[in-house]
Amino acid sequence: PYLEKPQEIKIGPCTLNQKQMSTVVFHYPLTDAVRTFLKQPTVETAYGLSAEQIVRLGTQEFFKRYGSTVYPTGCSAKLAIYCGSIERLETEIAPLVEQIFPGQVLKYHRGNAHFKAPAGAEADFAMLDSPAARHRVVLLVQIGKEGWDCHSLTGVILAQKGDSPSNMVLQTACRCLREVVRGQRHSAMIYLSQDNAQILEAQLKTSQNT
Repeated sequence: PYLEKPQEIKIGPCTLNQKQMSTVVFHYPLTDAVRTFLKQPTVETAYGLSAEQIVRLGTQEFFKRYGSTVYPTGCSAKLAIYCGSIERLETEIAPLVEQIFPGQVLKYHRGNAHFKAPAGAEADFAMLDSPAARHRVVLLVQIGKEGWDCHSLTGVILAQKGDSPSNMVLQTACRCLREVVRGQRHSAMIYLSQDNAQILEAQLKTSQNT
């Protein structure tokens, strides 16, 4: 986890500026986790494309790779597409993705003056990691960046800067790496715009030395 602004920590006469939360201690490299038990991701970077083109290509690629994937738990593989605003989710992304996964797209946001929170979305979101879930793609605004434990989530798309806060791109992209069945290896897909890929690269170097 990262702070939005560096936190000053005084140690005797010295002062440290730390972006990582000082109450969190960890010593287990992400690379070891991927080699040992997490899903093994393919990270795709889209160059010179609009956000809508990235979403379309990423969703089509997910459908091609994981459209028929059902895990031993009975859960179908899921795709999360993060959006920077409710307006963009409702007017641009949802109609586009519905063409590829008709009737299987969950829109989940808290609503605003122009768009109400989708009825029943909270309950559907809570049961995504269940064999009974009918949704294959979930569109999110300001939700699911941290602490979302969905083992059947297999793909993440960040199509433009701002779809995830800059200090949380690593956490958001890695939502799809959860282990599905203990001891069984599976793959995942992370589809990024060029600027999000650059942020991910920088955060991997800073926090994971990789």
